[in-house]
Amino acid sequence: MLADAFEVTACPPVGMADVSMQRKSGWKGPRALELAEQGGLPIPPEKNTWILHDGGVIARLGFTELFFEHAVESDWLSQLPKADAEGAIPVQRNDASLLLFGERLYELLAQICAYRFEAGMASSRTVVMTQMTGISITAIVIATAPVPALRLWCDPAYAPSLWRSIEPITQELSGGPVGLAELNRFGVPYV
Repeated sequence: MLADAFEVTACPPVGMADVSMQRKSGWKGPRALELAEQGGLPIPPEKNTWILHDGGVIARLGFTELFFEHAVESDWLSQLPKADAEGAIPVQRNDASLLLFGERLYELLAQICAYRFEAGMASSRTVVMTQMTGISITAIVIATAPVPALRLWCDPAYAPSLWRSIEPITQELSGGPVGLAELNRFGVPYV
């Protein structure tokens, strides 16, 4: 993201954006971590943690599953060795992804999710798998944003329902949906 290409402006109290355009894939199996390391990727140190890598996210889901997401213009994923059926199985990922952000983010989350997200989760890089408005999600708290921010991924078939459930609550909290250009002006990164 190129936040410095825009003048940073005031962020709404709470906002939401569709950031599904990033490339996603994954590997699972007993050799998944080994194969990723052979490809030069850093591996999150523990299960259910994540790290930033070259403009993207690498999440370790459980002991032997990896989730990769990176910007469309980045090509690091295609440079990796090919996963195979002998211990590192490729996982097709087409998750929808939303970014929720703003000073009133935790008020929003209290209304739509039973899991208690906290700002301190950004430093521990915890991956949370829970439900939000009855829809299964995977989520991370982002530390690099100027305001609290949460990235979440869900099955794309449920994304419209999730969006419709969250949008009115963001508006009640004096916010609402924003586009990618607005995220840049607010200085809020996608990851």
